[in-house]
Amino acid sequence: MTWERESLAGLEAPKAYLREVELSDADLANANLQKADLQEANLRDANLREANLRDANLRDVNLQGAYLQRTDLQETDLQEANLQGANLQEANLQGVDLQGANLQEAFLGTGYLAAFYQEANLQGANLQGANLQRTYLDGVNLQEADLQDANLQEADLAGANLPGADLWGANLQEGNLKYANLRKANLQDANLQDANLEDANLQGANLQGANLQDANLEKSNLKNVLYSDETTLEAVCKKNNMSYPCPTIFPKDFDPKAAGMKLIKDLKDIPTQGNYWIERYKPPSHWSL
Repeated sequence: MTWERESLAGLEAPKAYLREVELSDADLANANLQKADLQEANLRDANLREANLRDANLRDVNLQGAYLQRTDLQETDLQEANLQGANLQEANLQGVDLQGANLQEAFLGTGYLAAFYQEANLQGANLQGANLQRTYLDGVNLQEADLQDANLQEADLAGANLPGADLWGANLQEGNLKYANLRKANLQDANLQDANLEDANLQGANLQGANLQDANLEKSNLKNVLYSDETTLEAVCKKNNMSYPCPTIFPKDFDPKAAGMKLIKDLKDIPTQGNYWIERYKPPSHWSL
């Protein structure tokens, strides 16, 4: 289905059935598409600024490069959607389902201009390299999400669900991770300086090469967490794609052994079971990367 794209700004089409509609480059600014069914629609490079897409079905939709500033996406189903390079500045994503979505290189805004993600489901989402600085992610589900090299500096991740997430090389400096679930998360080479990890659950996580200088680890669960030190062999650092030496940096006077952590000196020290070597994220074949 293809629509004429002229004069679609301000379109009133709530609850419309628009599956597989072709609307690439369309101007849909201020459109009302609340509860519309746009599954598998092509909205590549479309202008959806300040549009109402609340509770819409956007599963498998192509929103690559789309303009979604100040768009209302509350409770929207965006599972497996392609949002690569999309602009989501000040968008409202409260309660949105982004499970398996591709947000690689998406602009998510920062600080007060950041998208609003409270209670959003980002399970398995690709946020590699995403800028989420000072973003409010309290209670967000990021289970098994790809956050490699993401900028989460000063982000609020209090109570966030991050088990199995890949945070390799992520910047979490001054981030709030109080009560966060980071079981078996990959935090290799991550920057956690001055981060608040009070009461966080890091059981079985991988902190090899991570920087935890001045981090708050009070009452955090660090049982079986992997770490490295100056005795860790170069082969292990190379396996982690890190320069040698690659010691984990801890807060002053912190004793990792007393916390129940596991030192990795050689490759043979790595447990044979568990999510310790996390496979790099492989997006679905229908995404255009």
